[in-house]
Amino acid sequence: MNQPESFEKIVKACRATSDFLPAWKKFANTFFFVAVLPQLPDADSGGFDFVVHDSEKTRGPAAVIAENLDDLKNPATDRAIRINGTRLIAMLPVNLGILVAWSDGAFGIPANLVAWLRANIQTAPTPATPAP
Repeated sequence: MNQPESFEKIVKACRATSDFLPAWKKFANTFFFVAVLPQLPDADSGGFDFVVHDSEKTRGPAAVIAENLDDLKNPATDRAIRINGTRLIAMLPVNLGILVAWSDGAFGIPANLVAWLRANIQTAPTPATPAP
């Protein structure tokens, strides 16, 4: 069976050409694990807050995500949700970037690029699901 390419592989290929359009298309349709902190059940965010770290790769605060749960090592929490990139972009607060964790490093998406993605990705109604 032919496995689809991961977001990580596509980003690494895009770095060679400096054309990241294929990466953004893949991001929109990829499910990621996102580190979260529990919140009051009646909160506007759906009962959780994103774990945020300052990152040089995003030049500011960023939500930490990963395609593989094993790559989402976060001492602040042991909780994660699984959500597709399109829904994640729609849910992120303004001025928050994304740090995609990989086993051998990370890829930063600065807040201004997240805003561009938000403006250019059509949001699909896909609910967040708890991580196993």
